[in-house]
Amino acid sequence: MGTLHWRAIALGFALALSLAVLFARVGGEVVSGLGIVTQFVAIFLGAFAAGRFAGRHGLVQGLAVAILFIIAQATLSAWADYEIVRRSGPDGLESLDLGGIVVDDLVAMIAGVAGGLLATGRDRPA
Repeated sequence: MGTLHWRAIALGFALALSLAVLFARVGGEVVSGLGIVTQFVAIFLGAFAAGRFAGRHGLVQGLAVAILFIIAQATLSAWADYEIVRRSGPDGLESLDLGGIVVDDLVAMIAGVAGGLLATGRDRPA
């Protein structure tokens, strides 16, 4: 397996997160219906940037970007749920959509792998 290049991963993650926020702010209601598509594009481009910046092992860099994105998304979601519970109690929460969570995570992983692989192609053994 390849080596993690943390600077490249941080750059890719920052790009993916920035693009996701930009798509959400600029698109508003129009983009919200395409949330999974915009998430794919944001992570794909972040993973591509990480793979290019690292120069090698794009798959590993892209996968790391996707995992960080998933962790950030879960953290922000938990924080939002906490605020809802704090203001309105547990009855204010919507039911958990496990299927949607799994699909979102799979899309993130596929985008990360695809972007990373496209950035470096098939790495040759050293």
